[in-house]
Amino acid sequence: MELTKKRLNEFAKTFTHLTKKEIASRANDYKTERGLLKYLERANAEDEESHNKPLPIYIELDVNWKRSSVWGYNPSVDMRWEDADGHWHYLEKAGYASGCGYDKLSAAVAEALNRFKNLRYAVRNRDFKKSPYGIRKSDYSYCYFEGGVGMSCYPSIMDWLGYEMKHVAWNDTYDKWVIIKKSERKRFK
Repeated sequence: MELTKKRLNEFAKTFTHLTKKEIASRANDYKTERGLLKYLERANAEDEESHNKPLPIYIELDVNWKRSSVWGYNPSVDMRWEDADGHWHYLEKAGYASGCGYDKLSAAVAEALNRFKNLRYAVRNRDFKKSPYGIRKSDYSYCYFEGGVGMSCYPSIMDWLGYEMKHVAWNDTYDKWVIIKKSERKRFK
Protein backbone atom coordinates (compact mmCIF):
# COMPACT_ATOMS: atom_id res chain seq x y z
CA MET A 1 0.00 0.00 0.00
CA GLU A 2 1.31 3.45 -0.93
CA LEU A 3 1.17 6.10 1.83
CA THR A 4 1.01 9.79 1.02
CA LYS A 5 3.14 12.14 3.07
CA LYS A 6 0.01 13.70 4.58
CA ARG A 7 -1.40 10.31 5.59
CA LEU A 8 1.97 9.23 7.02
CA ASN A 9 2.06 12.37 9.19
CA GLU A 10 -1.50 11.66 10.39
CA PHE A 11 -0.52 8.11 11.33
CA ALA A 12 2.61 9.36 13.13
CA LYS A 13 0.48 11.74 15.24
CA THR A 14 -2.01 8.97 16.05
CA PHE A 15 0.51 6.20 16.76
CA THR A 16 3.02 8.11 18.85
CA HIS A 17 5.03 5.07 19.94
CA LEU A 18 5.99 4.18 16.36
CA THR A 19 8.44 6.07 14.18
CA LYS A 20 7.52 7.42 10.74
CA LYS A 21 10.05 5.12 9.11
CA GLU A 22 8.55 2.09 10.83
CA ILE A 23 5.03 3.09 9.73
CA ALA A 24 6.18 3.69 6.15
CA SER A 25 8.07 0.40 5.96
CA ARG A 26 5.07 -1.57 7.28
CA ALA A 27 2.72 0.05 4.75
CA ASN A 28 4.30 -2.09 2.01
CA ASP A 29 3.25 -5.25 3.88
CA TYR A 30 -0.47 -4.49 3.59
CA LYS A 31 -2.83 -4.23 0.63
CA THR A 32 -5.44 -2.10 2.39
CA GLU A 33 -5.37 0.76 4.83
CA ARG A 34 -7.63 -1.20 7.17
CA GLY A 35 -5.06 -4.00 7.52
CA LEU A 36 -2.29 -1.48 8.13
CA LEU A 37 -4.40 0.32 10.76
CA LYS A 38 -5.04 -2.92 12.65
CA TYR A 39 -1.31 -3.68 12.69
CA LEU A 40 -0.40 -0.13 13.78
CA GLU A 41 -2.99 -0.14 16.57
CA ARG A 42 -1.67 -3.45 17.92
CA ALA A 43 2.01 -2.49 17.59
CA ASN A 44 1.44 0.94 19.15
CA ALA A 45 -0.49 -0.59 22.08
CA GLU A 46 2.29 -3.15 22.71
CA ASP A 47 4.98 -0.49 22.58
CA GLU A 48 2.99 1.88 24.76
CA GLU A 49 2.55 -0.84 27.38
CA SER A 50 6.25 -1.67 27.44
CA HIS A 51 7.29 2.00 27.40
CA ASN A 52 5.05 2.82 30.36
CA LYS A 53 6.47 0.12 32.63
CA PRO A 54 8.44 1.45 35.60
CA LEU A 55 12.11 2.03 34.88
CA PRO A 56 14.67 -0.35 36.39
CA ILE A 57 16.60 0.99 39.37
CA TYR A 58 18.80 -2.06 40.05
CA ILE A 59 19.92 -4.66 37.49
CA GLU A 60 22.07 -7.76 37.93
CA LEU A 61 23.53 -9.42 34.85
CA ASP A 62 24.78 -12.96 35.46
CA VAL A 63 26.83 -14.33 32.57
CA ASN A 64 27.49 -18.05 32.39
CA TRP A 65 30.00 -19.28 29.84
CA LYS A 66 29.18 -22.66 28.27
CA ARG A 67 31.60 -24.59 26.10
CA SER A 68 30.57 -25.40 22.53
CA SER A 69 32.56 -27.93 20.52
CA VAL A 70 32.33 -25.65 17.48
CA TRP A 71 32.45 -22.06 18.81
CA GLY A 72 34.37 -22.36 22.08
CA TYR A 73 32.90 -20.63 25.12
CA ASN A 74 29.60 -18.81 24.57
CA PRO A 75 27.96 -16.38 27.02
CA SER A 76 24.38 -16.69 28.25
CA VAL A 77 22.96 -13.79 30.28
CA ASP A 78 20.42 -14.17 33.08
CA MET A 79 18.92 -10.94 34.38
CA ARG A 80 17.37 -9.92 37.67
CA TRP A 81 16.10 -6.39 38.28
CA GLU A 82 14.04 -4.21 40.58
CA ASP A 83 11.80 -1.59 39.00
CA ALA A 84 10.85 1.82 40.39
CA ASP A 85 7.67 0.34 41.90
CA GLY A 86 9.74 -2.05 44.03
CA HIS A 87 8.87 -5.21 42.08
CA TRP A 88 11.57 -7.77 41.32
CA HIS A 89 11.77 -9.55 37.96
CA TYR A 90 13.91 -12.41 36.68
CA LEU A 91 14.60 -13.48 33.13
CA GLU A 92 16.68 -16.49 32.17
CA LYS A 93 18.59 -16.41 28.90
CA ALA A 94 17.88 -12.71 28.35
CA GLY A 95 20.90 -12.62 26.04
CA TYR A 96 23.05 -15.16 24.22
CA ALA A 97 25.82 -15.13 21.64
CA SER A 98 27.80 -17.73 19.72
CA GLY A 99 30.09 -17.80 16.73
CA CYS A 100 33.44 -16.13 16.36
CA GLY A 101 35.08 -12.98 15.07
CA TYR A 102 33.42 -10.48 17.43
CA ASP A 103 32.98 -9.73 21.14
CA LYS A 104 30.38 -12.31 22.17
CA LEU A 105 30.08 -11.03 25.73
CA SER A 106 29.03 -7.50 24.75
CA ALA A 107 26.65 -8.92 22.12
CA ALA A 108 24.88 -11.04 24.74
CA VAL A 109 24.76 -8.14 27.24
CA ALA A 110 23.37 -5.82 24.53
CA GLU A 111 20.63 -8.33 23.72
CA ALA A 112 19.69 -8.46 27.41
CA LEU A 113 19.73 -4.67 27.93
CA ASN A 114 17.72 -4.06 24.76
CA ARG A 115 14.81 -5.79 26.50
CA PHE A 116 14.35 -2.60 28.55
CA LYS A 117 12.20 -0.80 25.98
CA ASN A 118 11.04 1.61 28.67
CA LEU A 119 14.62 2.74 29.33
CA ARG A 120 15.31 3.12 25.62
CA TYR A 121 12.06 5.07 25.20
CA ALA A 122 12.82 7.34 28.17
CA VAL A 123 15.96 8.69 26.47
CA ARG A 124 14.42 9.12 23.01
CA ASN A 125 14.83 12.91 23.07
CA ARG A 126 18.48 12.93 24.17
CA ASP A 127 21.16 14.22 21.80
CA PHE A 128 22.63 11.06 20.31
CA LYS A 129 25.38 12.99 18.53
CA LYS A 130 27.03 13.25 21.95
CA SER A 131 26.24 9.70 23.04
CA PRO A 132 29.03 7.31 24.01
CA TYR A 133 30.18 4.57 21.68
CA GLY A 134 27.92 1.50 21.83
CA ILE A 135 24.46 3.08 21.95
CA ARG A 136 22.79 4.24 18.76
CA LYS A 137 19.54 5.69 17.57
CA SER A 138 18.11 4.26 14.38
CA ASP A 139 15.33 5.45 12.11
CA TYR A 140 13.21 2.43 13.02
CA SER A 141 13.49 2.47 16.80
CA TYR A 142 14.23 4.87 19.59
CA CYS A 143 17.71 3.68 20.45
CA TYR A 144 19.48 0.40 21.04
CA PHE A 145 22.56 -1.03 22.67
CA GLU A 146 25.04 -2.24 20.08
CA GLY A 147 26.50 -5.70 20.48
CA GLY A 148 30.01 -6.83 19.69
CA VAL A 149 31.55 -3.49 20.66
CA GLY A 150 33.37 -4.61 23.82
CA MET A 151 32.32 -4.38 27.44
CA SER A 152 34.58 -1.41 28.20
CA CYS A 153 32.08 1.01 26.63
CA TYR A 154 29.09 -0.07 28.75
CA PRO A 155 30.02 1.79 31.98
CA SER A 156 30.16 5.09 30.03
CA ILE A 157 26.85 4.28 28.30
CA MET A 158 25.23 3.59 31.65
CA ASP A 159 26.71 6.78 33.09
CA TRP A 160 25.20 8.72 30.15
CA LEU A 161 21.82 7.09 30.90
CA GLY A 162 22.01 7.97 34.62
CA TYR A 163 23.20 4.60 35.94
CA GLU A 164 26.39 3.19 37.42
CA MET A 165 27.73 -0.16 36.17
CA LYS A 166 30.27 -2.31 38.01
CA HIS A 167 31.88 -5.67 37.27
CA VAL A 168 31.53 -7.27 40.71
CA ALA A 169 32.37 -10.99 40.25
CA TRP A 170 34.16 -13.20 37.76
CA ASN A 171 36.00 -16.45 37.24
CA ASP A 172 36.74 -18.67 34.23
CA THR A 173 33.09 -19.44 33.42
CA TYR A 174 31.14 -16.68 35.19
CA ASP A 175 30.84 -12.87 35.15
CA LYS A 176 28.51 -10.60 37.08
CA TRP A 177 27.66 -6.94 36.53
CA VAL A 178 25.52 -4.73 38.71
CA ILE A 179 23.81 -1.63 37.32
CA ILE A 180 22.31 0.88 39.78
CA LYS A 181 20.36 4.06 39.04
CA LYS A 182 22.52 6.91 40.36
CA SER A 183 19.69 8.40 42.40
CA GLU A 184 19.23 5.03 44.19
CA ARG A 185 22.89 4.25 45.02
CA LYS A 186 22.52 4.85 48.75
CA ARG A 187 19.82 2.20 48.96
CA PHE A 188 22.03 -0.53 47.54
CA LYS A 189 25.34 0.11 49.32
